[in-house]
Amino acid sequence: MKQAEPLRGYAAFDRVFNGGRKIGGALTMCVYLLERTEKAALHVGYAVSSKRFNAVRRNRVRRLMREAVRSECAPLFVALSQQSVSADLVLIFRSRPDVDTHRLFLAPLRADVADVFGRLAERLAETAHA
Repeated sequence: MKQAEPLRGYAAFDRVFNGGRKIGGALTMCVYLLERTEKAALHVGYAVSSKRFNAVRRNRVRRLMREAVRSECAPLFVALSQQSVSADLVLIFRSRPDVDTHRLFLAPLRADVADVFGRLAERLAETAHA
């Protein structure tokens, strides 16, 4: 199984934010940019608000998001490989009043990332048939 590679640099993030489309989940929002390529690739960046969280909380949330992506990226990568598409994603953590980052665990984030990746795979399948 191929793993997601990190999305690096301000220019890459800006390119995704300016030209990408959005899929919203309960805990995360995914901004994605798809490109036709010969070899499928998945590049993922993570964004957590510095206005709402201090550095310790941001790093904890990013670690949990990375682990959730690592465990849930296989079906999305299969869909990307079938369509010969490369995807650049930015996962943005949605800060909500009912979500306490002190007690945030991996299971809810994994379920949310799996839902977002499943909907992205469905959109890939729809665009392939259209």
